[in-house]
Amino acid sequence: MAMVTVFLVTLSCDDIKRNQEPLVDPWTRERTPASLTLAGQVGTATISNDWRNDDKGTIAVTLVTPEDPASVKVEEITLQYNATANIQAGSVLDFSSGSAQFVVTAETGETRTYTITYDPFIETLEGTYAFESIKGLDDWGKCPYSVIGGWDGNVTYSTPNDKSWQWKDYGFDKDNDNTVSIKLEGVDNAKGVSYGTMLNLAGENGKYATFIWTDGTDLTSYYRIIPEGKSRWARDTKTNVVSIYAYEDTNRENPLYTTTMLTAGQFAPDNAEGKKITVPHFAFYRQFPGPYNDHSDTGDARFQKNNIRDTFTFLNKTDEGPLDNHNDLLSE
Repeated sequence: MAMVTVFLVTLSCDDIKRNQEPLVDPWTRERTPASLTLAGQVGTATISNDWRNDDKGTIAVTLVTPEDPASVKVEEITLQYNATANIQAGSVLDFSSGSAQFVVTAETGETRTYTITYDPFIETLEGTYAFESIKGLDDWGKCPYSVIGGWDGNVTYSTPNDKSWQWKDYGFDKDNDNTVSIKLEGVDNAKGVSYGTMLNLAGENGKYATFIWTDGTDLTSYYRIIPEGKSRWARDTKTNVVSIYAYEDTNRENPLYTTTMLTAGQFAPDNAEGKKITVPHFAFYRQFPGPYNDHSDTGDARFQKNNIRDTFTFLNKTDEGPLDNHNDLLSE
C-alpha cells in the first residue's frame, strides 16, 4: 500500500490581510427625501435617485400651473435619518426655467442634488363656455335646458320651450348669448377635490332666463344649475360631482346644491325609466329624489312642474381657458 504524506501548512492569523475600511451605517448616508409637497401640488411626489450617479436625484410632481413659476412655496419636506436640506417648509423654489433644484446632505456629509420637474394639472372643467340649445319634443322647442319628469310609469323628456305657454316671461333662449367662465384655483388633496370660481355673464340682451310657472311657482331651484353672476365650485376628481357655492361662501362650507358634469354621449339617469338624453358636447345634470306620484295635474305640469326627476343645462366649450379678465370681473 502506497503511503500518502499530507503536509499541513499553518498560517499565522497575523499573515491574513484584513479589510481595514471602516463600516458605515447606511442610515447615516441616506439622502433620499421621504416626502415633498409644494403649493398647488396634486397627488404625491415621485422621488428617485440615480444609483449610477449617487450625487444626483430627481423628483416629479403635478402642479396647478403656478401664477408665478419663480416663487413656488414648499409646504412640507420630510427627510431621512439626521439628513438636512437647503430648503424647508416655507422656502420658495424657482421654476421659471422649467425645473428647480435643492440639496440634501446626509449625516456623513455626503450630498445629493435633486432636480424637480412638474407636469401641469389639467382641470377638465376649466374653460369658457357658451350655452347650447338642444331639441326637445320638437325643433321649435330648442333651448339650453331640458327636464325629465312625470309620475311612475308616465315619464316624459322635454325642454321648457316645448311648453312655453306654461311659463311666465318665457324665452329660455335669453341665455343663448351668455358666457360662462370657469377657473381653477387649486386642489385639496386631502378632500380629493379641485376648486375654483365661476361666472355666468349676461350677453348683449342683458337678460337671464327665468323659471316661473303660470301659477307663480318659482322653479329656479330646479332649472337654474349655473347661478347668475359669480359663484364658487368644487369638483370631486373621482366622481365628477360638482358642488356649487355662493360666491360669498369663501371656505366652500355650505353648498347650494350638487350637480354632475357630463361629456358628449348618451346618458340615461337611473330614475328616468329608460329615458335617454344626448349630450352634444357638455352638460351639467341634477337629479331630484322621489316619490314622483303627484297626480294633481295630468297636463304639462305633470312633468315640467310636478314630479321633476332630472334637469340638464347644455354647454359648449369655446376656449380651454377662462376669460382673460375672469379675476377682474370677480372683483366688480
